[in-house]
Amino acid sequence: QEEALVISDRIAVMNAGVVEQIGTPWEIYQRPQTVFVAGFVGHMNFVEGMLERRDAKTSIRLDAGAFLPLTASTAQLLEETGGAPLVGVRPEDIEIFDEGPDPERGTTLACTVIKSSFTGSLVKYTLKTDSGVILLAERYRPIHGGTIPVGRPVFAHLGSENVHYFDKEKGMRIGGRR
Repeated sequence: QEEALVISDRIAVMNAGVVEQIGTPWEIYQRPQTVFVAGFVGHMNFVEGMLERRDAKTSIRLDAGAFLPLTASTAQLLEETGGAPLVGVRPEDIEIFDEGPDPERGTTLACTVIKSSFTGSLVKYTLKTDSGVILLAERYRPIHGGTIPVGRPVFAHLGSENVHYFDKEKGMRIGGRR
């Protein structure tokens, strides 16, 4: 699929003979309209969640064990689709830190590194949240040539601007990253 992104001006993604999305490579990758497209072109981490109201604000309580704050307009969109969205985030949009939660960075998930793969300018990590959810994360330009050791506890930060929302039942995009 990477080759299609590189050589194409427009792409049509089909699933079982049905066109799921037509768009530029950027649109297909950055604004997937279905769960199938999101997972077919590149990798997308999917985490289930439920809308929850706390302190007069609506957030998504992620099955991965954290809360994802929502704008009022996004909360309304998600409420209209049943309140149990599937949240998607690409591996390159997950930041990994040694230190704990920082509200300025967004939603924080406590994780353990269970695998790391050095590929040159990139390290690919497989993380397991404290609640058992598996996430893939990527860190470009590893600092000091090292990788985070397997078994080390880390914190994965998800910025709300990097999150995609899908209707869990229909598999269709319902808001998020614009």
